[in-house]
Amino acid sequence: MKTAMPPCDIFSDAVPEDLCTLRGSSFDTPYNFAYYAEIDSTNDTAKAGDFPSQTVLIADAQLKGRGRYTRDWYSPSGVNISMSIVIKPETPPEMLSLMNTAASLAVSRALRAATGLDVWPKWPNDVYIGTKKAGGILSESIIAGGAIVKLVIGIGINVNTGQFPIELKDKATSLLIESGVKYGRGRIIAAILQEFDKCRSYPAKRLISEWTAMSRTIGSYVSISGHRGIAKGLNEDGSLVITSENGKTVAINTGEAANAACR
Repeated sequence: MKTAMPPCDIFSDAVPEDLCTLRGSSFDTPYNFAYYAEIDSTNDTAKAGDFPSQTVLIADAQLKGRGRYTRDWYSPSGVNISMSIVIKPETPPEMLSLMNTAASLAVSRALRAATGLDVWPKWPNDVYIGTKKAGGILSESIIAGGAIVKLVIGIGINVNTGQFPIELKDKATSLLIESGVKYGRGRIIAAILQEFDKCRSYPAKRLISEWTAMSRTIGSYVSISGHRGIAKGLNEDGSLVITSENGKTVAINTGEAANAACR
């Protein structure tokens, strides 16, 4: 991993103009901001560094942005949101497994409100507009002595990307492409953090209910981890419940839900 330059705080002159709106934002939970002009990965830096809880690392450009299964995340300079939220275990233990769910619901809500677009969370960690991916969440834990000492929630949103490489253009989209409007990233980040404060304060039952109501994954015929069937909902640990083709109900903790053609 490339050694990151020291970050700037949000009041530095080096911070891009569209992120300066964060200076006047207010949140239910106080946040610290660390801005990097260029970094390999906000998640990797957040995991390796000694950041206080409620720190948000923001990168103008990520050189080695990644999603699940170490997939590369396309994140050119100055146009998208690449950030990670550091949380330490004052979070109730029963909610740690649902933080990814809370983050994807928060992002979907914030983007819907800001753009009016058809944004929805796709299990387990994607954010879609219609049928194309517009963002993703990557939650990673640091564990010591069998206890979680740090949770890092990475959030990537395609905001002002005008076009994608040919291998992505049929799969990925951005707020700009879908709406024709260029958005200030600071306002989007503030809206996401405000929604995240709300979503992670919900009891598990409410969080799951509201995520389920918004997600198109639920009710779809999916193929995941060798199982095919109808996605019925989420368990209280965030696992996906499907009724498989043989009539059995199974809970899937990991994998990637893909729409499956009915047989």
